[in-house]
Amino acid sequence: MKTSYRSLCLLLTPGLVVCCAPWLSRAQDPGTQTPSPQPGASSTSSTASPSPDAAAKAADRKRRFEEEKKRVESGGPKPQASSQSAAQGDNCHASPDDLMLSPNLVNMLVGETQRFSLFDVAGHKLTSQADWSVSDSSISDLAVEGGVPVLTSKRTGSIRVTARVGGRSIEATINVIAPENMKPGTVRWSSPSTPCTKSIRVVPAVPH
Repeated sequence: MKTSYRSLCLLLTPGLVVCCAPWLSRAQDPGTQTPSPQPGASSTSSTASPSPDAAAKAADRKRRFEEEKKRVESGGPKPQASSQSAAQGDNCHASPDDLMLSPNLVNMLVGETQRFSLFDVAGHKLTSQADWSVSDSSISDLAVEGGVPVLTSKRTGSIRVTARVGGRSIEATINVIAPENMKPGTVRWSSPSTPCTKSIRVVPAVPH
C-alpha cells in the first residue's frame, strides 16, 4: 500500500490569494492483491445432504431392526409347536385299563440293582398291588422290598420282568451287559411314553 499527497487549492479572492492544502490519498499497490474466497470453501463448510437412495436404505434398515426387536421381545416364532402338539395328540388316545411300567427297558451291568414302578394311565400307582416275576432267575433275582420290586443281576443275558394286576399284565426288557460291552452313549434305562408326554432316557456321561 502506498501513500501519496495531493494538493487541494481553493481560490479565496480572484487574483489575490490561492491557498493550497495537502490532500492525503491512498492508492492500492498494484502488486498487492486482496485475497478472494476460495471456490471450494463454501462446498467444504456446507454439509452434503444424503441422497434419496441412502435415505431409503437407512429407513429400510431401521424398519427391519424394529421388526426383529419386536420378534425377540415376543419370544419369536415357534415353528415346532404345531408338530409337537400333533405328536402329543397322537399319544393322548389311551384306554383306562392300560398299564405303564417304568422303566420298560434296562441295560445294566452284572451286580447292579434296578427298581420298578407300575402306574395306570390316570397316574395311580399300582406298584405294591401287582404280582412281580422274572423270566430267568439264573440271570437276575427279583425281590419285593416294602412293596417295591428290586432286580439284582447275576450274569449277562436278557430277561423280562412282568407285572400283573387285576387281570392285566405288562413287561419290561432287561439286558445284563458285560462292562466291556457297555459303550459310551448306551441307554441305561428308558420309561414308556405316557399320554401327551415324551420318553425320558438316561445315558452315562463320556469320561474325559
